[in-house]
Amino acid sequence: MDTRHLLLTFIVFTHSLIASMWWVAGSLMGLSRRASRQWMLATLANGAALTFSAVSLSWHSPTHDLTRAVVAGSLVVWGAVSMRRGLAYFLKLNHSDRQHLALAGSVVAFNTLLCWPMGWNTLALAASGIGMGWILGRTAQEAFEPLRIEFGRATAWCNAVLVMLAVALFAGATIVDLLPPGWVPAALLHDAQERLVWSVTTSIVLSILSAFVLGYVVVMRLVRRLEHLSHHDALTGLLNRRAIEYLLDREDQRLQRFGDPFSVLLIDIDHFK
Repeated sequence: MDTRHLLLTFIVFTHSLIASMWWVAGSLMGLSRRASRQWMLATLANGAALTFSAVSLSWHSPTHDLTRAVVAGSLVVWGAVSMRRGLAYFLKLNHSDRQHLALAGSVVAFNTLLCWPMGWNTLALAASGIGMGWILGRTAQEAFEPLRIEFGRATAWCNAVLVMLAVALFAGATIVDLLPPGWVPAALLHDAQERLVWSVTTSIVLSILSAFVLGYVVVMRLVRRLEHLSHHDALTGLLNRRAIEYLLDREDQRLQRFGDPFSVLLIDIDHFK
C-alpha cells in the first residue's frame, strides 16, 4: 500500500469516527445537540477536503491542482463556519451567521467563478486561507473568555492554540506555494507531493486534538450539571441533605483542628410547600 492509500485510509477512518462520535453525542445522548450537529458538519467538511487532497496525490496536471485548490479550499472555509457555529451554540455566543455565511459564500463564488476559469491556483488557496483564518481567529478570540470562566485557563488556551495552529498550517502551505522554487528551503519539502503529505498528516492530528478538546468541554459540562443536581434541591435550588451533611462534616473537621467552638441551627418552616 503506497502513501496515498495510507493517507486516504487514515483520513476516512479518523473523520468518520469523529463525525460518528458527534452524531451519537447529539442524537442519541442529547449532549449539546445543535453544537454537536455543527461540529459533525465541520468534521465532514474537513474530512472531505483532506480526502480530496489525498486522492489528488496521483494527479500531476495543473488542471487537477486547480480543482484541488478550489474544492478543498472551499470545503475548509465551510468547515470553519460550522466549527464557529457549534461553539456559538455551546457557549451561547452572539450569533453572526449571516456575516460568516456571506463570507464563506463569497470565497466559494470567488474560487469557482473567477479563480477556476482563470487558472489561479494559488489565489484560490489564498482566498480560502484568508476566509478560514478570519473566521477561526475571531472564533478563538470570542470563545476564550467564556471557556476560561467555565472550564479554566488551560482549556481556553488549548482551544485557542489549536485554532491558530490550523490557521498557521493553511497560511504556511499557501505562502510556500507563492514562493519561487529557488526560494523554498529543503527543510520545507520543495516537492509538492511531500508538502501535501505533510500538510494532510498535520491536519489530521489537529482534527483529532480539536475533537478531544471539544469532547472534553462537553463531558465536563455534563459532569458539573450532574454534580449540581446531586447536591441541590430541584425546586428551590438550595443545597440538599447530602450536600449539607458533607459540608457540615468538613467544617466540623476544620474547626476541631483549630479548636474553635461552633453551633448548628435547625430552622423548621411550617407549611412550607
